[in-house]
Amino acid sequence: MTDNTSILNLEPCFSKIDKASQIALLCKMGEALYGKYPKDHVPKRFENWKLLLSDEFHLKANTEHGAVQVRQWLSGKRKVPPALWVKFYDLLKKNISSKECQSVVNEIECLLDLRED
Repeated sequence: MTDNTSILNLEPCFSKIDKASQIALLCKMGEALYGKYPKDHVPKRFENWKLLLSDEFHLKANTEHGAVQVRQWLSGKRKVPPALWVKFYDLLKKNISSKECQSVVNEIECLLDLRED
């Protein structure tokens, strides 16, 4: 993506992503940012990346309800708001040195047709 493309201009692009792609991207993004944790190795407060994500973005006042909101997105019951996708994308870009984050950024940019030739 070019540097002159405003991240705010991406909101309409994210609103066009189909539900199945949103769910797949959300899983990949969560795991890229927060890792995959076996349940027996995670502190009780952080059950998995869903709760970490809800804490990061202050979903439902940093409670277990925030993780419920993320699970609703993953089940397809609710769509991730486009403005929040922009924040997710920005966080991935800030962590671009991670191979996993770079991979998700590349996938998003291909999906949104933001890649330069």
